[in-house]
Amino acid sequence: MNNAATFINNMLQDSAELQAVINGAHYWELADEGVIEPFITFSLAENRAATKSGLAEYEVKISIWAESLTKAGDIYPLVKEAARVKNILFRGAATGYTDGEAQTAFLRIDFNFKLRN
Repeated sequence: MNNAATFINNMLQDSAELQAVINGAHYWELADEGVIEPFITFSLAENRAATKSGLAEYEVKISIWAESLTKAGDIYPLVKEAARVKNILFRGAATGYTDGEAQTAFLRIDFNFKLRN
């Protein structure tokens, strides 16, 4: 799983345009306390164990957190382009707001990819 997290972390870091917008604020699962939007979190699931050749299949959910859905939507194509460059398969997206008092907007993007362990 660490290899997959490193792969996604590198994918996000390799996009200079994305990094300029989120100021390097991307995290595996939980953001640092007090981080200011916009930022990105991602979660991973291993869908299929590695084959004899060592190829495993993963699902990644990348969440863009922002002050509004419009701002999250502005970041969305940057994330999709970063994934496209790494040959990660787009599976869908959804939007929403948190239930808390702050009502933070999020846009979640689902991808699948294969990685040699």
